[in-house]
Amino acid sequence: MWNVLLHGYGNCGQSKEALKVFQLFQEEGIIPDRIICTSIVKAHSGCSLELGYQIHAYIIEHGCDSDATVARNLIDMYIFTKRFDDAHKVFNDLKEQDISIWNSLICGYAQHGRLENSVQLFNKMQEERFRPDNMTWNVIISGYTRHGRSSEALHLFQQMLWKDIEPDTITFGWVLTVCSMIISIQMGNILYGMIVESFLENDLHVREALLIMYMTCCNIEDAQKIFNGLEFRSTRIWNAMMTGHELIGHDNDIFKCVYETIQDVDVEAKELGLWIKSPEFNDHPCNIDVVELYCKMMQEDVEPDKFTFICVLGECSKILALNQGKIIYADILECCLDQDTLICNLVIEFFIRCGSLKDSYSVFEKLQKRSVVTYNTMIAACAQSGDLELAGDYFHAMKQD
Repeated sequence: MWNVLLHGYGNCGQSKEALKVFQLFQEEGIIPDRIICTSIVKAHSGCSLELGYQIHAYIIEHGCDSDATVARNLIDMYIFTKRFDDAHKVFNDLKEQDISIWNSLICGYAQHGRLENSVQLFNKMQEERFRPDNMTWNVIISGYTRHGRSSEALHLFQQMLWKDIEPDTITFGWVLTVCSMIISIQMGNILYGMIVESFLENDLHVREALLIMYMTCCNIEDAQKIFNGLEFRSTRIWNAMMTGHELIGHDNDIFKCVYETIQDVDVEAKELGLWIKSPEFNDHPCNIDVVELYCKMMQEDVEPDKFTFICVLGECSKILALNQGKIIYADILECCLDQDTLICNLVIEFFIRCGSLKDSYSVFEKLQKRSVVTYNTMIAACAQSGDLELAGDYFHAMKQD
């Protein structure tokens, strides 16, 4: 009964209720087994550090700390609170470590950006005659990929094949991402052959990675085939198609810069708007109407994100599609991105370029936080239109901000 209660509260994220059950459990003086100890740790994985230490001490007191499952959950608990030294101590105190224990620590380090620690453990486990499984290989390959270390990711993939470890869909997804980073259609085609041989070509994750790789390498035809065959198209897929069509015919260095920028959604892509407006970007014709792709995306009820709007605003600005741009700005408002500095800078510049200063003023006035770029754009627009007084007002407002 105790285990069921703890497990249930833990799965529902009700840590306070789980704590009450734990306290009652202690008051009853019931001796816990490894199953109950595991449930206690899981239920309190997001608890305070002090409570975590109390739970750990309780587990040690009842001799359950040597159990691999309990230890793995203790490691996860300490990793969650970024107590890496405590997690490593749990690991080192175990008399016997299995592959799941190694993976818990390796994954934990990788998830918090401590790639070197993960790699050290990865090498150490092999020195101690442990055979990494797919999860282990995937964690290290993804870590190298996330950190832009493409050559090391590919080298590790080769090692994986030499050791007769069968890549899975996650492995192929990350290695295809590497192909996109280095813009290597040759490597991508080799991987596609391996994917077909492994009967994984219909996996959604793999197909998305293939599509993005083909678009990045300017292979529109194959990308379009995959796109047309997808039953569900994520925002990421639509973004890849729009960005790819926008950039077809451009220098690979420009493509690579934009591609690498949009991969990290946590990055404030300050330079992306400049690329969208650059002469190199705008001098080439589009083979496909990006705005049309955006409309189809909205028809399929796929929610656009920041980078969707960056791409489609760039296209609207290029073709001076004022009416379509107004519709897109309404979508921006609906998605609550109307206070995003980069988005609003692009909207303001779009309206100015289309000659609709009234709309640019309106967007500017609604902004709660304005950057130097925003002010400079408005000052330049006012000066060009001959409204020097308003340009002066914006200049003084910028100095006060």
